[in-house]
Amino acid sequence: MPKVQVRGDKLTVTIPARVREAVALYDGEEMEVSAEGGKIVLTPATEELLPGELEALDEAEAEFRKGKTHRLDDVLNGLGRKAQ
Repeated sequence: MPKVQVRGDKLTVTIPARVREAVALYDGEEMEVSAEGGKIVLTPATEELLPGELEALDEAEAEFRKGKTHRLDDVLNGLGRKAQ
């Protein structure tokens, strides 16, 4: 098991690359931190949906299942942008 050092005034810990890769953790992601049984536990933060977001996602999924989809380049053209 890899070991890390706690450093600086803010007690910063660097998570080793192989551990970050094993859990697909990337720069800027938020983590929830807790103390459990004398251990520090980091857990990916859950995203709170805003009112109406779940309904919008359900509606979008239903449209997708009906085959009502658009190509990305068509959407971008409608916005006056070009696909790269």
